[in-house]
Amino acid sequence: RTRGLVGSVSLDGFRSAGRTDIYNVESVGSGRGPNAILFGTGTAGGVLNMRTKSANPVRHASTFEFRLGENASRRGVLDVNRVLLKDRLAVRTVGLLEESGSHQPHLYTRKKGATVAAQYRFAKDTSVNASFEDTRTRGVSGRKWPQLDSVTLFLQELGAGRVVWDAAQERYETL
Repeated sequence: RTRGLVGSVSLDGFRSAGRTDIYNVESVGSGRGPNAILFGTGTAGGVLNMRTKSANPVRHASTFEFRLGENASRRGVLDVNRVLLKDRLAVRTVGLLEESGSHQPHLYTRKKGATVAAQYRFAKDTSVNASFEDTRTRGVSGRKWPQLDSVTLFLQELGAGRVVWDAAQERYETL
């Protein structure tokens, strides 16, 4: 939100649908006000633009990230950049495997993602970047809020005397 207006999220300058996982995000930028309308995805509340990882034809690079969490949660990300032609051509692959459980029974999430990016440099200031991403999420999710039991709460308030019957208006009211 910017100045109370709802913004949007874009991925490489294009509006993204659904939630974006950041396993393949290299940098994040924001635009607000007139710039968000002129150069973004057209929202007055601003835009948060995430740039995906691109191939680097200068050097090889590899990273591996693994996290463990509560409720049998685990997440692994493998990022490999390989130079095929020095200072000309490179390919980068990023993979994601994630499983997370919940404190509530039978709720889980399994996520698999892969991104393949390539870059070819024609000259020092001229290059072509290509990228493909496929991320799939499966699972059973619950509500973001706990179950509500309004009857028990009402009976407790009634028994404590904080809710009384108003015969004139024919309804229960709080004191």
